[in-house]
Amino acid sequence: MTDSYVDLTLAENDIKLKAVDLGDDTYALAVSANLEVGDTVSLGSGVSYIGQVSLDAGTEYIGQVALDAGTAQIGEVTLGAGEEHIGSVGSEGITISQTPTVTVSGAYTANDALGGLLTFADAARSAGKGGVLKDVIIIDDAGQDAATELWLFSDTITPAVDNAAFVLTQPDIRKVVAIVSSADGTWRACGTPSVNRIETSQRYHCVGTSLYGQLVTRGTPTETAIDDITVILGILQD
Repeated sequence: MTDSYVDLTLAENDIKLKAVDLGDDTYALAVSANLEVGDTVSLGSGVSYIGQVSLDAGTEYIGQVALDAGTAQIGEVTLGAGEEHIGSVGSEGITISQTPTVTVSGAYTANDALGGLLTFADAARSAGKGGVLKDVIIIDDAGQDAATELWLFSDTITPAVDNAAFVLTQPDIRKVVAIVSSADGTWRACGTPSVNRIETSQRYHCVGTSLYGQLVTRGTPTETAIDDITVILGILQD
């Protein structure tokens, strides 16, 4: 076992510290009165000391922040895989598409539901969050160009039956986060099909991570296939 010494001066008095090699790559420091000024502390291989910061094999310490294998820590906050994180520059833009099943070979009546419940999964990056609805694209393969609205909800609802009057319960009305009308865009023909893009900047939130919706016709379209209608949301997530 080897002893080494270092001399420190505080308030004009010598503080003499003795570093004792305990023989297992660890050291003990003790105050001693038998040291000479100028003596140094000898540290064995593999161990370094910087102030009160210890750098050991396999573990790095900076101040009181520990960086261990597989885990990044800042202060007392652990950052793991997933969408819960600290700091985010900008918003993530995504598109989500849904195709309701519609009635064919029979005209809808104005104010009917056009298809059933739509589920726009992963509209929020984590439960309870939301974003901004930037635009909506409605595609009608039959080119009916009927006045159409998309109603969006923060949580699931009891939808109106396809090709029946669009009605909502009072609890479901309070889940509305956006209403988008084709009248705010323009139907554009591309052969038989037509496309309507509606620019919007409507804020939304989700109870979970999904938005829910239902289409409502304000006209009398006659669709020719059960998948004639497609709705695409363009959103910026928080």
